[in-house]
Amino acid sequence: RSRRAARLARRARDQGADALVLYGSNGHPALADETLGLPSGVALDATFAQLARSKEGWFEALSVRDARRCIEEQRRVFERCDLLWPRTQWCAASLQEDYGVPPERIVVTSAGSNLDVPPAPRVEHDGRTILFVGRDWERKNGPLVLAAFQRARRKRRDLRLLVAGPAEQPDGLASPGVDYLGPVDNEARLRGLYERCSLFVMPSRFEPYGIALVEAQSAGVPVVALDRGAAREIVAHGSTGTLLQHEDPEELAATMLDWLADPARLKAAGEAAVAHVRKRCTWDLAAARIAVSLKPRLRRS
Repeated sequence: RSRRAARLARRARDQGADALVLYGSNGHPALADETLGLPSGVALDATFAQLARSKEGWFEALSVRDARRCIEEQRRVFERCDLLWPRTQWCAASLQEDYGVPPERIVVTSAGSNLDVPPAPRVEHDGRTILFVGRDWERKNGPLVLAAFQRARRKRRDLRLLVAGPAEQPDGLASPGVDYLGPVDNEARLRGLYERCSLFVMPSRFEPYGIALVEAQSAGVPVVALDRGAAREIVAHGSTGTLLQHEDPEELAATMLDWLADPARLKAAGEAAVAHVRKRCTWDLAAARIAVSLKPRLRRS
């Protein structure tokens, strides 16, 4: 990866590039070519140390020895960077505590929605439609959402749960009130789902950033998530949604019912959510922070 990146970096440098912005930290051009002479940095949403502690994703299958090796390889990449651009303070803390990166080399950038066309903010809520979006049903805690929804629906038979993302229908989704939508790769269709729901629920066990949380809030939809990872940097607890402390289906069911029972609260939280993400979670903001941090390091003609 580093050799391939070095070839690309040399070509870019020869064409007038001023700096290297890397996404992903499993290689660095300078590890293969010390002569590049370009300032560089890595944009990231989580470190390997955080992934190792979570035991999620591909770290779940690694031995302790292999996990440590991955972390040390990532450390070598970080040492070659002039700057590191974590999306969150949560990730920035790991860079300092787990890798010893000095704070002056760290710039927290945030990140925005991946929808090219923003969803239309909700003006009215039906007070009954819940949306879950996530390809990884287990890591995104789909079973918890389903269990909570089934409990909530015993008290309100009109509730609906829309499940988008998993490639195959997970067990138990053939339940009353649940619509399994499969993968949603069409942006217009995904945008439409955000525009239809009254509450977005994604209590991920491990969520480095959670762009779906940003997208839902940009549609004026309150969100419910677990208070883990960087969720508290995206969701304003009590204002734009709820951050749960426990993976408890009874607590989640009660939270769903509380939100959906109060249309005025849904509307107010949705308006606050739109303002919240516009102020804190945009790609324009992230790009500006990267550009400003790089400017003093650029080559002068």
